[in-house]
Amino acid sequence: MHEVLCVVLGGASLDQAATDLLRRKLTPASLPFILTLSEGCYRQAKQLLPNDRCLILNPDQIVQVLRNAARKLILEYLLQQIPKARLSPYNLLRPAEGGMFFGRRTEVARLINDEATSFAIAGPGRIGKTSLLQRYLVEMVRRRDPRSRYRFLINFFDCNDTYGDTVARFIAMHIASSATSHRMTAGGLLNFLNYQSKDAPLDLLLDEVDLVCDSDAFKALGAAARLGYCRLVLSGRGVLLKSQPA
Repeated sequence: MHEVLCVVLGGASLDQAATDLLRRKLTPASLPFILTLSEGCYRQAKQLLPNDRCLILNPDQIVQVLRNAARKLILEYLLQQIPKARLSPYNLLRPAEGGMFFGRRTEVARLINDEATSFAIAGPGRIGKTSLLQRYLVEMVRRRDPRSRYRFLINFFDCNDTYGDTVARFIAMHIASSATSHRMTAGGLLNFLNYQSKDAPLDLLLDEVDLVCDSDAFKALGAAARLGYCRLVLSGRGVLLKSQPA
């Protein structure tokens, strides 16, 4: 709810400035709550604003929400005004976050408890692999895990190309942004990971690894995991199923 735009409108009517502001805020990703404190404001809001893109409450409804079970009433009002398809918070292009992530407790618990074991999370797109990685990351921060500063989520979707040195540089810059990292090569990545893990093994959460599975940098990651420099949690699709860090 802290991300919901909530506008309280008083006075006898809705002025032009308020109308223009609300229209600018009606983006595809938003669902403003419009609380009108007069019948005049309510009627104008219903007339001037798209009723299926914002929740407009009249004074009586606001009183009911404040006096009774707010969650149940807000849901009832939402279902009356907004199409169900628009109320769905899930977006196939973005991972599920916060309260939208549910289930998979076993998988999250295993990532937490088997902290020395590397994992490969493989499967087709849009089944929640990235959401699982991010949930694990958030959970460890919430638990104030002392290893949080050694834990890194790296998404290779943003990597410019799959050339070994470029991939090595991409990894190093995510772990420690420095001149040394900027000059990183695949051949130097193993020593770099050794140095970075001198206090504790790194916990590397690597997403979209299909793009880099065949690179020399990926092979260096496998060697680092076997030597205890890091734990790898790899997320990818079919290429990951056929590949193992050498």
